Amino acid sequence: MTKHDPSPVEAIKRNLRLSLLDGAFAQVYANFTGTIFLPAFALILGAGSSEIGLLAAIPFLATVAQLFGSMIVERSASRRGPALNYAFLSRLFWLPVLLLIFYYGTTNPGRILLWFIPLFFLIHVLGSISGVSWLSWMASLVPMEIRGRFFGLRNSIIGMVTVSFTILGGLFLDWFKHRFQQEQQVYAFGILFGIGFSAAMLSTLVLKRKTEVSRHLPSHGSLPGLINQVWNQPNFRRLLNFGLLWSFAVNFSSPFFVVYLLRELHFTYTVVSLITIAGAIADLTGMGFWGHLSDQHGNRPIMLLCVAVGSLMPLTWLFTSASDFSKFLLIPGLLMMGSFVFAGYNLSSVNMIFGSAPRENNSAYFALWNSVNGVFTALGAIAGGLFYDHGQALSGLADGLPGWSFKYLFFFSFLMRISTLVLLRRVREVSTPTLKLVRILRSVRAWTTTMGFHPLVQFFLPAGPENQPSSYWPLWKNRRN
Repeated sequence: MTKHDPSPVEAIKRNLRLSLLDGAFAQVYANFTGTIFLPAFALILGAGSSEIGLLAAIPFLATVAQLFGSMIVERSASRRGPALNYAFLSRLFWLPVLLLIFYYGTTNPGRILLWFIPLFFLIHVLGSISGVSWLSWMASLVPMEIRGRFFGLRNSIIGMVTVSFTILGGLFLDWFKHRFQQEQQVYAFGILFGIGFSAAMLSTLVLKRKTEVSRHLPSHGSLPGLINQVWNQPNFRRLLNFGLLWSFAVNFSSPFFVVYLLRELHFTYTVVSLITIAGAIADLTGMGFWGHLSDQHGNRPIMLLCVAVGSLMPLTWLFTSASDFSKFLLIPGLLMMGSFVFAGYNLSSVNMIFGSAPRENNSAYFALWNSVNGVFTALGAIAGGLFYDHGQALSGLADGLPGWSFKYLFFFSFLMRISTLVLLRRVREVSTPTLKLVRILRSVRAWTTTMGFHPLVQFFLPAGPENQPSSYWPLWKNRRN
């Protein structure tokens, strides 16, 4: 090792610091080209609920590409190469989107929508392949002893970026709306997409500076063989059967919450941004809370509890309206509760897959879970859009029904969600019984202990397993060799 060569520990820490920066730029890109801004952009282009449902479905439908991405990773001697190359190609296709917006913006917005849908699909197919490679790369890069706190820190940074840029984007759209004519509103989204594209290119440059600290041994197994191996695991199969129906039921209504706020309740972009931020903060809080509970009591009871409460959430939206009480109290409260609960579901479901998968060659488990759930998520969003657009006649079959509204979607989503509990109960795990966890959560002491400040402090304390010092933490402290 020469004087200027970093030690292996410092090389890993440098890569992890770059990953934090990459994550921040990547989240600006993801935020401005998705979240609340995507359905708002579709509305400006004159999209109906079917088109909005299709756009909401595309990122999930494209996850099928993760199966092929898994094969690319397994057969490659490098995980860095596929992650970097496919990420760059995916993000590059936002250039023709920007050209379409600024060329047809005031003359033919329908043509923008016609071309945007296939381009958006291609962007997410390439991004899904990159995502599988990135996960495999990061699994080899992040030391096991700091994995929890590193991803906790990274997710916290991503959460702060989401909060900041969501409110900035909402304020910008409202400012643009008052300063320019209606037919020029599409340019505001072009500007946001342009900022997102610039952040994506910065993310790619940071990604390029990261190195691969361990060599990947390629495998030559076939895709059907990998899928068959995963499918033959009974508990994972039961989990998958539940997950695909749950994904369909949730996304039958969830892509239309923002459209409901904008179209039926006539909320401003700023108000929708603030409400979304409230949900993002609740999600961050929930990740820490449910993470500590899962370590102590297991994942199955958390999944059952979160699915039960999450099933009731669309039912509560039936009581919302355009009143000030709904705008400033009820809707933000419901969104915060939903985000907090879904943080528990997302965390525990991933941990359940970790528990079902072997320690080695487990990328196929995640690829199959993501792709199958992605397909049914997409089908749910498409079905919800079609149901809304073509279900007007259903409300005329019976006298006395209220006017056609997105609330019909919420009600049917509730019925489908609650029925999935039967499938979830069949999933097995050695864990605390669900009713016992409920009794624990009824204790004020349990909440104060779980919600303490130690999850935040751990980002800055040099501790490893069993509170022993770690060479890798904190990331920003270099050690002399």
